[in-house]
Amino acid sequence: MDEQQQRLSDEAAALAEKLRELSGKDPRVGLGLSHGMKQVSAHLGRAANQIARGRSTSALQSVGFGLSGLSGIITDLEQLLDDNPKATDMTAEEYPKEFEPLISEYLRRLSYAQ
Repeated sequence: MDEQQQRLSDEAAALAEKLRELSGKDPRVGLGLSHGMKQVSAHLGRAANQIARGRSTSALQSVGFGLSGLSGIITDLEQLLDDNPKATDMTAEEYPKEFEPLISEYLRRLSYAQ
């Protein structure tokens, strides 16, 4: 059983690496997905170690953490594939023209603050 659990951990690590590579090619895929998948891999690897030592309760807890993280990653990936992704580019948004000077000034100050 611990060997199967370790194999799942290794596969999660491989997926984390693929997500990291994809983050450099697709701006919608952030490094957070890769980091999250690495954490899933670590939890599953910890569970494999705990199974090998006969610590079933600790192994179940580690697997639970891993599955919880994996669920979040799946949700994030589903949102990326959704036909109506969340808009993050506000440059194309319409706004009342009387606020244009205020918005321009705000963006100018923001750019100097960074």
